[in-house]
Amino acid sequence: IYPAILLTVAILSIVGMLAFVVPQFETLFNDMGDALPALTRAVISGGEILKSYGWLLILVLVGVFLFVRNWLSTVEGKAQFDERVLKIPLFGNVVFKYEVSKFAKTVGTLLGSGVSLLQSISIAAETVDNTYIKQALSVLEPAVKRGQRISTALDETKVFSPLVIQMIRVGEESGSLDQMMTELAVVYDEEVQDGIKRSLTLLEPALILLMGGTIAIVIVAILMGIMSVNNLAI
Repeated sequence: IYPAILLTVAILSIVGMLAFVVPQFETLFNDMGDALPALTRAVISGGEILKSYGWLLILVLVGVFLFVRNWLSTVEGKAQFDERVLKIPLFGNVVFKYEVSKFAKTVGTLLGSGVSLLQSISIAAETVDNTYIKQALSVLEPAVKRGQRISTALDETKVFSPLVIQMIRVGEESGSLDQMMTELAVVYDEEVQDGIKRSLTLLEPALILLMGGTIAIVIVAILMGIMSVNNLAI
């Protein structure tokens, strides 16, 4: 929630500076022409564009939002999006571990309660929200039916990490698959929490720097313009 608030404040601050503060200085700089510093001209142009075509920008953003939402509602779009999410630095790894943790925890709990392996896998796979990971897990039911090990089937997908494969293999060989699945879930739960903390630790100052840097550029541009006006007056 906190990063979302920071991002919203950053966007509103930048838009407010360009759309309402910068235009107040246009009359002062109107007669300067090319004598104005390039940075000042760029900021003033940005303010004019935002003020004149802000409504068009809003329409474009709404159109993009609706397009993305409709695209995600399709099977192909959802699959492509979920696969790309896993490739995002830091965030993708957290999502992967979170989904695997849910699957492992469910399988471990069901097996420990006496549910069959085939049924446990089928139920646990439905707890996974990421389409790409769920598709990779779909190989397990046919593999179990033909007597293949879960660890081998998952290894062949080239999707899951060596830690996942090794812990499941140990559980299969020791006859304690339910315990190893639960342990895998615990390990990944802890790593998910650590990953979220690291991501927030990096994201929060990045948003603050973005907001502060952008506002600083606008202020510097206006000050440079005012100094140019004073120099010409002298």
